[in-house]
Amino acid sequence: YGPTETTICATAWKARSDEIYGDNVPIGKPIFNTKAYILDDSEMLVPVGVPGELCFSGVSIAKGYLNRPDLTKQKFIVNPFDNCTILYKTGDKARFREDGNIEFLGRLDQQVKIRGFRVETGEVENRLLQHEKINEAIVTVRKDEKEDTCLCAYFTSAEDIPFSELQEFLLQELPGYMVPSFFIHVDKMPLTPSGKIDKERLPNPSVKSEKQYSEPGNKLERTICDIWGSILNTTQIGIHDNFFDIGGNSLIFIQVCDKLGQETGREVSVASMFKYPTISSLAEYLSRQETGVSGAEEPVGENFCESILLDTIKAMEKLDYE
Repeated sequence: YGPTETTICATAWKARSDEIYGDNVPIGKPIFNTKAYILDDSEMLVPVGVPGELCFSGVSIAKGYLNRPDLTKQKFIVNPFDNCTILYKTGDKARFREDGNIEFLGRLDQQVKIRGFRVETGEVENRLLQHEKINEAIVTVRKDEKEDTCLCAYFTSAEDIPFSELQEFLLQELPGYMVPSFFIHVDKMPLTPSGKIDKERLPNPSVKSEKQYSEPGNKLERTICDIWGSILNTTQIGIHDNFFDIGGNSLIFIQVCDKLGQETGREVSVASMFKYPTISSLAEYLSRQETGVSGAEEPVGENFCESILLDTIKAMEKLDYE
């Protein structure tokens, strides 16, 4: 392992056929005349096993970036543990194992903050790539039509995949706040001249429905439709449109539930919203609930934990949590 700034190689590791290393093969230990440090946000050493930023010092460290004094000042700093040397901050996330080997954990710039929660976009990408129909996947941070920060997933596949299917697939392993608000199918990923995915050329997300428009047929459906439209900032929502497919996400559910409770006088839980994500199914559920018809029981089960999580988020938002 080694970035260009450390003259290509900074650590080395020798695999042994008689040992099992798990899912993440270590990148080894520093080579001769090179020291490795793993630091926290305050540039203090972290204990063994704790993730931090991987940094290097030694004779192989470059002097800086040509004609980039701003970036040089940011990445090449005076070594706080030896002020006679320069420390290079790689921007890579890593941790020391108990045997002294270093485990690479990804890029720090893949960690973003969504509504107070830290999200590793790489973790979301890895889960998407486990879907049998997806060939490539990249997750980025975008602004939606209301200028709120949200996750947006781009993927390539040989056939169309309903966005609701991807939502449900991710929710099997990830909490709701890590599920992207938008899923965009692209024919191929745009690349930079060096062959990396060019995130700047990926299309901006837009809200659209995959189903033919069906207008509300009664007062309750019209009420739900108006609430969805005002919160999602969109028009012409059909009663068979899936909330997730038209720009909704698990966090917006909280606003929808509160507004529905105010407008209809009915208590609507987050769990019921997950089970009935269309206007038609939700209206039918609420009608059964009001009349006491069998089948209107509060949905519980695999989404119940999600309900608890989002209720916690709601409480934190009331405290203006950041």
